[in-house]
Amino acid sequence: MESNPQLINTLAVVVLGAVVGGVAASIIRIPIILGYILTGIVLGAFRDEIGLQVSAISGTAEFGVALLLFIVGMEVSFQDLANRLAAVGAPLQILVTLGLGALLARSLGFEMVPSLIAGYAGALSSTAVALKLLEARNHIGSNLGSAVLAYALVQDLSLVLALALLPLSVGAASLGGAAAQVGWSLALVAALWAASTRIVPMMLRAISRTRSRELFILSALGLCFAAAVIADKIGISIAVGAFLAGMTLSRSEFRHQVIAESIPFRELFGSFFFVSLGMLIDLQFLLEHWLPVLSLTVMILLGKTLIIGVLTQMLGFHPRVAVSTGLALSQIGEFSFVMANSALKLDVIPRELYDLILSATAMTLLLSPLLFAALDPIAERLSRRVNFGRLISFVEPPGEDTSGHAILCGYGRVGRRICRLMKELNLRVVVVDFDARALRSACEHAYATVFGDASNPEILKRCQAEKAQLAILAMPDRFTTVLTAKHVRNLNPNIAIVARAHSSGSADELETQGVNAAVVAEEETAKAMVRECLVLTGIQVGKAEESVEDAPSARGHAGFD
Repeated sequence: MESNPQLINTLAVVVLGAVVGGVAASIIRIPIILGYILTGIVLGAFRDEIGLQVSAISGTAEFGVALLLFIVGMEVSFQDLANRLAAVGAPLQILVTLGLGALLARSLGFEMVPSLIAGYAGALSSTAVALKLLEARNHIGSNLGSAVLAYALVQDLSLVLALALLPLSVGAASLGGAAAQVGWSLALVAALWAASTRIVPMMLRAISRTRSRELFILSALGLCFAAAVIADKIGISIAVGAFLAGMTLSRSEFRHQVIAESIPFRELFGSFFFVSLGMLIDLQFLLEHWLPVLSLTVMILLGKTLIIGVLTQMLGFHPRVAVSTGLALSQIGEFSFVMANSALKLDVIPRELYDLILSATAMTLLLSPLLFAALDPIAERLSRRVNFGRLISFVEPPGEDTSGHAILCGYGRVGRRICRLMKELNLRVVVVDFDARALRSACEHAYATVFGDASNPEILKRCQAEKAQLAILAMPDRFTTVLTAKHVRNLNPNIAIVARAHSSGSADELETQGVNAAVVAEEETAKAMVRECLVLTGIQVGKAEESVEDAPSARGHAGFD
């Protein structure tokens, strides 16, 4: 049996490069993806000396992106398509970005068809990077997370149609052949959808009875490879087949277990792709064409942020959610690579345009996490310069004689429970939220309500914060909570502020902004569970309460004077 030394050498270099890049990134405290890509670029500059072939590196990148997208597919769901962003916003974003990207490519001297492909590649975002950015800030499941996933999922699924039509652009297929390929692609999606409802759950249920983790993981990977092979046979990318297989598993009752078992693989396959992507960058091309690469990078980052942000806000989302969604999706990533690589193999695009897209992909992947990290200070500066209060209306502002009342910022699940308890204690509450439907519900329960962004001083003045005795900040977003606390304290130095926090770090930050008590959900849950344990093991209720209250805590208390 003959070995493939080129493949082994490439995998060895990629893995070692990932280790070096990951360690370097952790030392200098930059996102690990940046470490992978930068290490890949350095290795790519010496690939001839190392004895690596571009074809082997490209194959490693394709393998890595396919398995990465399989894991990403499990973390999204067809349910994410059930909102107005997926139905209206994402298709419009793809069309607008495609058109503007094609115009930019035409201005650089490329033909129409290659320009359209470049524009489409620029319209796609990196779902893997976007998910990492959301996870880092605990935004999975929030309004921001839902918005990002809606755009990302529509972008990813659009590639099925784009790859099916790609041969038609160079006459490699007739109109009938292209229609047949589209039909086969849709049939694959339908078959996987059908399998996700019965066949896959039955298979996983049977395997789970063996209590073998190895078989569980192998069965999931087997589905991935099967879908990838079928996708390749019908003419679409193996990466798309792997992604669809992942989405098939996302509908299973075993989804969380599969994801939990696959998290280490996601990091491994992600490192394969990002290091290989960096190695594919032609450094000489990058130096000789730095101006077009820089122009394309800036246009992609700013253009996509603006397009997605405007569309998201037009469809009724909070301005900060809109801006955050645009920044999270501002890069181009793994599906853009798949599209460019497929187009190059069919000679649809010239090598120069492929290198340009690849370079822009790497540059946007390097810069977008840094831009997303800078969101908070940017939003704070904007909040001081823009009077959003002029743009919003009020549902039912409190009366002029309101004083000594409590202001509740955020009428979600936590806020509703707080309101109910405050009402039982006969305390007057003014509810402020940006969700009109939530406020209508508050009005039905006879609470005074103000519609608007609680982090805006004008809105807090409408709530008469300077006369209130208590402010309760129950919003899920950390930055909004910090900014609101700062403005409330500036308006009323004597007010007592209680805020919701998601970690000890965010609680410490809130306290620096004048919050009297920051409640960390995990700490309070732990105390409640310990209290129940003490009572159930025979310790008297009073003694259990005393023991729990005396337990050390990272949080301080506030006395209301």
